[in-house]
Amino acid sequence: MFRSLLKLKPLRASPSPPLTVHRLSLLSLSTASSSPPPPPPIVDALIRAHGFSPESALAVAHAVAPKLAPDVDSCVALFKDRGFTPSNIATILTRFPEALLLKASNRLEPKLELFEGNGVSGGALVHVLVNDPYVLSRSLELQLVPCFNCLVKFFGTRGDVVSHLLLKRGTWVLRAFSDSMEANIDTLRRHGVPDSSIAKMMRLRPRTLSRDTGQFCDIVDEIKGMGFNPSSLLFVHAIITMAGMKRPKWAAKMAVLKKFGWSDDQVKAAFLKQPNVMGLSVEKMEKVLNFFMKGLGWKVDVLVAYPTIFMSSFENSILPRLTILLTLVSDGLLKRKLVPAGLVLSESAFLSRFVRKNSVKAPHILLMYQTKEVLPQFNVVGDLSKRMVKGGDQCL
Repeated sequence: MFRSLLKLKPLRASPSPPLTVHRLSLLSLSTASSSPPPPPPIVDALIRAHGFSPESALAVAHAVAPKLAPDVDSCVALFKDRGFTPSNIATILTRFPEALLLKASNRLEPKLELFEGNGVSGGALVHVLVNDPYVLSRSLELQLVPCFNCLVKFFGTRGDVVSHLLLKRGTWVLRAFSDSMEANIDTLRRHGVPDSSIAKMMRLRPRTLSRDTGQFCDIVDEIKGMGFNPSSLLFVHAIITMAGMKRPKWAAKMAVLKKFGWSDDQVKAAFLKQPNVMGLSVEKMEKVLNFFMKGLGWKVDVLVAYPTIFMSSFENSILPRLTILLTLVSDGLLKRKLVPAGLVLSESAFLSRFVRKNSVKAPHILLMYQTKEVLPQFNVVGDLSKRMVKGGDQCL
């Protein structure tokens, strides 16, 4: 069969018919229909009138609804008058095109004037709005004005307010403000929480400060009753964690820990050391517990002593570090009881204490560190019912 196929004569291409006027016209129509559509008029206007780059102009055109295009000129002019570059304005409008709904003179300009009146002007205003243009969506009278008043009262000066807003996530408080924030700040102060910790809460989770005052007081009392020191930053982290979930979710996480043999006192001890543990998802908690308790045979007390292990990334931290630490144990260069502490050190401390310190006696450790080598038995983290380290290597 294949031989017969090989004997077949090649097919000859049939001669193409001569191009006629009709065929030429069809080809020209096909070419015209396949060409990209012309850009919206707003693109040319942004480039010619406002100095936008073609890329920025196209990005704005794609983000802005056609019905809002007529408002672009006045909006752009308002920002340009305050020192915003075309690139700055394009960033704001592509991330928050709803700014055009504010109508420049009616609602947008009064908000910009409020920022400027509170010291957020020039480069500070550019920084704040480019990084978080969504603050412009908040009501002037109901949120922005009272929030600035609250911040000035708390920080003492407008300069300190500006400094806070320039921090990473510093503007979140403007979006999360409620009438209860000032009362909740007073509650924290009465319990002895320093202003530096309250300011930290404003950046990490400002909506916690906006909770109902009664609920907030109950949470503060409960956290204090557990033994947290109000002067410690852990006090604030504990409030944020507890306020961030409903009781059923808290109970579900308690159930997971108890399934692995944790007592109430052990959960409390871990929470006191690292409140963010209870903020993890049930899935992440089970993954850690399965790996260390079922896979490696660790006891509850070890994880209670080092709860920060729960917060670490398996792929980027736990598995590569555990590979190095267990290799050092196998080489007789490290005592097994030091393994858990090695998992929670800072990167620089881990590098100094375990890698560089052993670079002469165990030169292969440096390469393992650089390549983030992982022991073969750790490659399948999903099969955690199996013992991942044989014999005496598994228990602590």
